[in-house]
Amino acid sequence: MNNQQDTNYKQMTNDKTQIKNNKEAGFTLVEVVVAIGLILSLSLGMMAVNSLTAASLVQNQNESVAGELAREAMEAVQSVRARSFPSLSVGEFHPVYDGTNWSLVPGNEVVDGFRRKVVFSPVQRTFGCGENVCDVVEAGGVIDEWSLKVLVEVEWDEAKETRKFSLGGYVTYWR
Repeated sequence: MNNQQDTNYKQMTNDKTQIKNNKEAGFTLVEVVVAIGLILSLSLGMMAVNSLTAASLVQNQNESVAGELAREAMEAVQSVRARSFPSLSVGEFHPVYDGTNWSLVPGNEVVDGFRRKVVFSPVQRTFGCGENVCDVVEAGGVIDEWSLKVLVEVEWDEAKETRKFSLGGYVTYWR
């Protein structure tokens, strides 16, 4: 071999080695596609978790607002009862505050998308129990005209369904 051929042979060998080293040093197309697929899968999973967290946050906020509206209505009932129990009657009402006193007005109300009502129903007690106040019964008792069952209901629409928060109890006339 002459010098020229020897130089050409060395250069071709060096070029082949360099190509081989470049293949080992870089990523193949398959590796890049697999890496992109993994990144996309992880991103979609994180987005799903974020979406569930946001929905849960909205649900908790709505339940908190509904609970506060229900407690406010129950406070209004107690205020009206303390001022004038005989003004309370069976039916559906909603609370109204005039800046000084609470009152109960017939019907329900909507407060920032939440529907609120206070429902009064009669209380029945067992007859002749031998006590000053007999037990409450659902049916078959004597109507206690000095007691009312109260149910505060707050409803709202969330995620294409109606949700409800309720508080219940009894109010009685005592002096």
